[in-house]
Amino acid sequence: MLLRYCSLSCSRIGLDRFQVIPYKEFKGGECRSSLPRVYLSITNNLTNALQLGVHCTNKHNDIGFRSIHFRETYSFNFKPNLEPGYAIFSCSFTWVNQSRVHYYDVYNARHVRYHILCETECHYDVNQSGPCLANHNAPRECLEWFPEE
Repeated sequence: MLLRYCSLSCSRIGLDRFQVIPYKEFKGGECRSSLPRVYLSITNNLTNALQLGVHCTNKHNDIGFRSIHFRETYSFNFKPNLEPGYAIFSCSFTWVNQSRVHYYDVYNARHVRYHILCETECHYDVNQSGPCLANHNAPRECLEWFPEE
């Protein structure tokens, strides 16, 4: 198989800015992502040793619900795909004494930031205030939960 860089396919699926992303070309001229597998992990860092509920999905894959004890880590991996519905992995987070469900996109294959910070590994520490991206190759970055809809 030939390794190519397909900017046309990127614009076809709605990337907001020009990005050069590696693709493999298959028979029929169809371009598929050759991005490396991503290993994503989430660690419960809630205070008071609260248990964290995590449910991660994209539009076509439901990773399932996990209950994570304080300082425990939950991990899964996936092959990034730029096609609509596959590009974003979103997780919901819940814990005791919190009526609100919190949401955050833990990976977005259409955003260049994730290709830089989470090329093959993406690690989050989850706090009450939001998730913190804690990759070894980048400074720790604490983020806010998505606003309620």
